[in-house]
Amino acid sequence: MTVLVSELLRNLQLALFPRPRDINSLIDAIQKWAVVSSREASLSADTWTGYRHSAAVEAHLPTVLILAEYFYSHPTSKNRSASIFQNICSDMLTVGREGRYQRTAGQDPALRNKEVDRRAGAYAIFRVESEHGNPCQELLLVHPAEGKSRVRFATVVGRNLIVRGHWHLLGSSLHVSGLGFRHGHLPDFLTLSFLEADQIAGGVLSGLGTSRQEPVTMSVVVTKLDLRGNFQKIGDLSDAMLLDKFRKFVPRMMTKRQRTFFDRVHQEVYGTAPVKPDVWLAQKLITSSDAFIRALRGSENFLKMIDPGLRRFCEELI
Repeated sequence: MTVLVSELLRNLQLALFPRPRDINSLIDAIQKWAVVSSREASLSADTWTGYRHSAAVEAHLPTVLILAEYFYSHPTSKNRSASIFQNICSDMLTVGREGRYQRTAGQDPALRNKEVDRRAGAYAIFRVESEHGNPCQELLLVHPAEGKSRVRFATVVGRNLIVRGHWHLLGSSLHVSGLGFRHGHLPDFLTLSFLEADQIAGGVLSGLGTSRQEPVTMSVVVTKLDLRGNFQKIGDLSDAMLLDKFRKFVPRMMTKRQRTFFDRVHQEVYGTAPVKPDVWLAQKLITSSDAFIRALRGSENFLKMIDPGLRRFCEELI
């Protein structure tokens, strides 16, 4: 289905009330409105300039989304042009359904790619296993965008599951979402969000429980590792190889020394010794103001609790 931008703009102009005096003044109004009010799409200044020069070009999904949002956000007349505009947009959005549902989230338009990619690297995840309640450590690899692409890949590596997906910088949080597969091609999912600005951050992880494949949500602690290298190479490797290497280098549970450290921090914060390890990360929304996270951030020894196997695993494969 091919529709010209000029056709959409002409019908939109005739549908709006009060009616813009000409197409260029309409483009000016839409561009100004879109900077702060458009939701699903954004267009570059060069694109808007091109439309002012000549709008007799094919309309693509981002343009249709912005024009439709503008139409439904402003007073309009119930005339033939309004009906034509609505029908065209409806048809084009149906054709573009796959693009709307499969796209990845964009970053804040004010951020340059290099600013976003500074967050790329390797992160240690401290969490409690859903099946046995054992405290453990896993690895998050967030890869920078390649070339001009704004798609950024992420890999989560643990003892039982490799998850591949995307990461985004949304507001003040780094958000990861992806899919992985267990034995027998059994699918699993994972989402992870944490405050991106902190060296030591609290976050929330969601996925499926190992034993019954039921939804679980847990609090986690995330910290960035001082490592450099092409971590995308790790994500490109076979699941079987990654799981074998990870199990070789990283113990299933935290060591006694690591657990003692977390017990001591818990007692300092709350005044009582924890009844069991998962009390450290009791299910709640952990933010930068959380007392336990603040205590970890203020500890000189926290970074020593990162299992050295995580580093050896990365260095072996990059």
